[in-house]
Amino acid sequence: MRKLSTHFHIFLATLWLLFLISPGYPLRDGTDQVVTLGTFNAADNVCLMKKIFKGQPSPVTISFDHDNIISYAKAFTEESLKKKSGKISMAVVEGAIGSNSVSLQIAEGANKSVFKSNILLEIRCAAVVIPVPVPT
Repeated sequence: MRKLSTHFHIFLATLWLLFLISPGYPLRDGTDQVVTLGTFNAADNVCLMKKIFKGQPSPVTISFDHDNIISYAKAFTEESLKKKSGKISMAVVEGAIGSNSVSLQIAEGANKSVFKSNILLEIRCAAVVIPVPVPT
């Protein structure tokens, strides 16, 4: 019984540590210059590239529907290589990553009312496998 109790405590400690270091939350805290949702797969197709212009009111909600599954969304500041570029956040407000429809809300960090830099949004959809007939 004591051995079972020890294993249970190790299991709980491991879960707690995973909870503390797990990075993928649906709403980011606005401290990132690059925010991603979903899992990147190089075989996926880019379904949408959208630019949110500097000076536009923040937040912006973008809705997107597609025939294929939406697998990945990435928002980043155009000047993300510069240290002075703005911080952004992104959240799913309707639908879901992994479905055919999603609405994303992108906001300038620190509760700013306008975007301080251009933001690029990339949405990727699962690649379509086209069956090729094999001659027999």
